[in-house]
Amino acid sequence: MRRDDPKQKTYFRSSERVFRMNELWYFTSREGDQGPFSDEAQARSEVARYIVEKTELAAFQQNRESKSKVCKLPPKRGVLANVQSANLTVEMPAQDLMI
Repeated sequence: MRRDDPKQKTYFRSSERVFRMNELWYFTSREGDQGPFSDEAQARSEVARYIVEKTELAAFQQNRESKSKVCKLPPKRGVLANVQSANLTVEMPAQDLMI
């Protein structure tokens, strides 16, 4: 269960996520039914893509939360400062820093 999921909701596990309704194909997820897709193969392909996308997003969010923001100030005015936040590094003149 994810942090932001309602605690009272019950999820039913099924070995089959892909289903057909009104001649179109869909797959189920926690966020609701996804689709429509024109055929079963496309729906199954989208399930795989969806799972990879959600897994990568969760890993990114966890990585981002675990990194702390670092700000290294130079000892003297006029020296370049190195400001790091997550995976971003920005260099600017020290007098431009506002802390």
